[in-house]
Amino acid sequence: MNIQAIYLYVLTGLFLIIIGLLVYLVFSQLAQKNDWDRVLKLDKKLKNRIAKKIEEGASDEVSKVINTLSVRLAKVLEDELLQLRDKTSVQVGELSDFMRDQQKTLIEQSEFLLASAITKTEKELESYKNKRISEMNARVFEIIAASAKEVLGKTINPNEHEELVEKALDAAKREKFFS
Repeated sequence: MNIQAIYLYVLTGLFLIIIGLLVYLVFSQLAQKNDWDRVLKLDKKLKNRIAKKIEEGASDEVSKVINTLSVRLAKVLEDELLQLRDKTSVQVGELSDFMRDQQKTLIEQSEFLLASAITKTEKELESYKNKRISEMNARVFEIIAASAKEVLGKTINPNEHEELVEKALDAAKREKFFS
């Protein structure tokens, strides 16, 4: 309860006491004259006036309190909305930074995985190439051996045969026969 309301209640109480004393004085004067009807009418009028004054004072005070509270509430609401806007702005900035970091991490991981896949594929290609060259060497060796056997009409030992094949393959590689 604020000081203005207390002040209003104290004044209202004093006013009622004064009115009560006045009523008492009026009643005592009228009672001496035995004019009870007039006293009752006067009492009713005074009670109506007092009630009306109290109602007007209370209505004014309530209006003032409501206006004061409305202004305070509007200010508090405005302050809260400003704080909420500021917090939201900070959180949006933090979220933006987080998303940027996540995007950078994702790109780095993708680059790493791509490089790993390329390296693995290159190794597989090299292995496949070496396997195919070995198969081709073996097949060429067989063809040369068969051809040499027919052409020479004799059999040569495996070491001589291997040397002849290696020389033929080296010559073929130099001439880019297998490319």
